[in-house]
Amino acid sequence: MNREVIVDKENWKFVDCNLCGSTGFKTIFKDKILCDGKEVIFNTVKCVKCGFIYNNPLNITGIGNSFKKIESITNQAQWRITHKINIYFHALEILSKMYDLKDKNLLDIGCACGSFLDMARLFGFKAKGIELSKQQAAYAVNQLQLDVIEAGTVDPLIKEHRNFFDVITMWDVLEHIPNAKSTLQKISCLLVPGGILMLKIPNSYFQITKAKLARLFFPNLYKVLGAGDHVIHFTEKSIKKMLLDTGFEVKIFENSKRDLAQYSPFSIFQKAYYKMALIVEKLTGMHIGNYYFIVAKKKS
Repeated sequence: MNREVIVDKENWKFVDCNLCGSTGFKTIFKDKILCDGKEVIFNTVKCVKCGFIYNNPLNITGIGNSFKKIESITNQAQWRITHKINIYFHALEILSKMYDLKDKNLLDIGCACGSFLDMARLFGFKAKGIELSKQQAAYAVNQLQLDVIEAGTVDPLIKEHRNFFDVITMWDVLEHIPNAKSTLQKISCLLVPGGILMLKIPNSYFQITKAKLARLFFPNLYKVLGAGDHVIHFTEKSIKKMLLDTGFEVKIFENSKRDLAQYSPFSIFQKAYYKMALIVEKLTGMHIGNYYFIVAKKKS
């Protein structure tokens, strides 16, 4: 176990495993980012007791700082709806088969500019959002007339919205939260008994393998594993265990629908890999895609 502090001692600290509480870990990858002209190193570690993968040390001043300032809010809003349209439709189609959606209460945590909330509203939901970025929350409220509050946690909702929401969604959010287990416990309090939680999170086995290959061929490349933003790296085993521990029963676990990224020289490989992942999933039940899509139900 290496507890050498390689970042600013004032704002960073070592933390225990968020899944089992163990203090023991081993470093499995070092990512780096250029910050104010200085190279900052991030340790990705694996718990020696349960195998949970996370960044250690962590920034105690709060994660998600890169989301607070958005240069072009209009471009960000457009990117959200075009990039994630497959996931949004997939989620709403599943919910349509489960519910009469009219007047059901839905909360989107980390709702950004509100593109998913806007779609959910069209499907009949009473849609509410919570967003860390002041600019993005303001866009959702002022441009789309959505019910969105600016906050970095769900704490402001606990008092008045306990057992209130029928559905809670988190698209590419949970991996940014240092104390994910506590957040899932609070989400359980916000859901009605039998309520639905939907998640999209990175598959850490894929992401870490990709990062190691990227570092091998491009040793000076920065942020190959989401350094500074992705603080927890979930496997299928660890997210299922955390959901079970926080009062959820997993109903659907699958490779996530492919994001519609802008064209790049790697697009053809991304498409081919996604198709291969779907075949492997169908034949073996293994989930080797780069992201997981999860539907979990709060136990009554």
